[in-house]
Amino acid sequence: MPARFTLIVCERNNDWVVPLRLALADAAPRSAMTANDRFSSPLVAGVNYRLVETRNSDDCLAALAEEPLAVVALQLSPSNCDQALSLLRTIAERYPAARTVVLAAREAVEYQWLARELGATGFVSSPRQLQEFLLIARRHWQSLPQPELGAAESAWATLPWK
Repeated sequence: MPARFTLIVCERNNDWVVPLRLALADAAPRSAMTANDRFSSPLVAGVNYRLVETRNSDDCLAALAEEPLAVVALQLSPSNCDQALSLLRTIAERYPAARTVVLAAREAVEYQWLARELGATGFVSSPRQLQEFLLIARRHWQSLPQPELGAAESAWATLPWK
């Protein structure tokens, strides 16, 4: 797997990123956290990743341009429905290797199947379902090609205390 994985959260406020950070912190041992928002979590098989917060479509697409294999969490609410669905379609067209999970307000649950048609891999309508988002991220990253490791890197990767 590549050395770095990215979770991109695109939302106008902190409705979802705060519960997501809490879910990541609960899933990760305290010693695994670093200053760069990287965690080692059983839900992502011990893989280091970082969390990038964006507030609008342009910032989200710029983050995806840097990390085209990222997993994107996209906020969908009645107030941003048109913009979010348009961004979802753009991500699916421009970054087919990325995975997008819609984080929907309860009032926007009726858009689930439209969001899936436009490219959403998952649809979460409650902070209690964030484990599903992390599971999608883990599966996506496990599906990516693994880099060739030399003898030293291969031995180091198998050590239990790394």
